[in-house]
Amino acid sequence: MAIALGLFVFGGNMALAISCGTNSDGTPITTSIIDCSDVPNTGDPVEDNGAWKLLVTIIQIMTAGVGIAGVGGIVFGGVRYATSAGNFERAKKSLIVIANVGIGLVAYALMFALLNFIIPGGLFT
Repeated sequence: MAIALGLFVFGGNMALAISCGTNSDGTPITTSIIDCSDVPNTGDPVEDNGAWKLLVTIIQIMTAGVGIAGVGGIVFGGVRYATSAGNFERAKKSLIVIANVGIGLVAYALMFALLNFIIPGGLFT
């Protein structure tokens, strides 16, 4: 599962290392996540920046994690509610769990929309 998630998030290029120059001691700097260039900042678009790509990768991982946690929370609350066997307190706590998961998903969706509004061109252009 983790391998499939990694291939989805990183597009299958996890094993490709890109050279980004050398350290002060002459050892090469390589990375497989951030695309770097040897050209200094010359007014290139922000989407070509390594920090931008790292931000997009982190948000993609968070979105996948929130989705998995949301589905897990709803399933947990649903199973707990279905097995409450007439116990009112247990059923009430289960509904609170489901409501909290819903509130969390809405809050994350609003944060995601705000980031797409604030960042020029949105995160996923």
